[in-house]
Amino acid sequence: MSTLKGSLITPNSIYSQSTVQGMDVGAKGEVGDGRIFRYVANGAAALAAGTLIQTPAQDVTNMNVSGGLVPIAVASATAIATSLAIGSTCVAVGKTSSTYPSLTAQQQFNLVGGFLTVVLSTGIGYNYKISSVYTVDVSGTGPTYLTLEDPLLVAITVAASKLVLTQNPYAGVITAPASTATGIPAGVCVYRISASVAATPIYYYGWLQTRGPCSLNGTGGTAIGSAFMPGSATAGSVITQTGAY
Repeated sequence: MSTLKGSLITPNSIYSQSTVQGMDVGAKGEVGDGRIFRYVANGAAALAAGTLIQTPAQDVTNMNVSGGLVPIAVASATAIATSLAIGSTCVAVGKTSSTYPSLTAQQQFNLVGGFLTVVLSTGIGYNYKISSVYTVDVSGTGPTYLTLEDPLLVAITVAASKLVLTQNPYAGVITAPASTATGIPAGVCVYRISASVAATPIYYYGWLQTRGPCSLNGTGGTAIGSAFMPGSATAGSVITQTGAY
């Protein structure tokens, strides 16, 4: 049986799932024949072997907002200490200074290992990995608090800086939709992974293959030597690429 190898992970079967997280979501593993895999946390629907899997759907209302989110200066009386200064590792964000993102429990989970990016004004161009997320509640009655893996390298400002949030591409993965893509391909499921239940929470972890020979559901005819793209008729399938993708 193939087992994983690599400097970042201990050997483990690729044909398995677990409710116990064994390593960082997104960790890369390689087997002796050169195939490469990524460790994932499944979303709310079960994944089937041999299907194309997508990153969690983008949320242009609460995370990838047109014009960006804003950093918020939180009152010192708040139990969570935040700062927008150089060296801070905890930042509060909102849609405006008085309206806030409404993030589901699944989305909060997906943001761990994701990124906060400064897209406008002071601090523009810097990208910070998110290590934990906290919101007052999921209905958007307070700021979203982000703990960063690395401290701010440039101060950000309430008045000018704009931010976007990107989910971990390997957390809350879903079967690639049959119609319009809502994310980008994350890999191919090699072993069934059960549906996670974020409200409980119970998350199921497993592996997606990202390189090398694999079994993948092809529909509509696929030609030797042709590139593939997500299928438009069957979720989790691929077809021969037509035009730009």
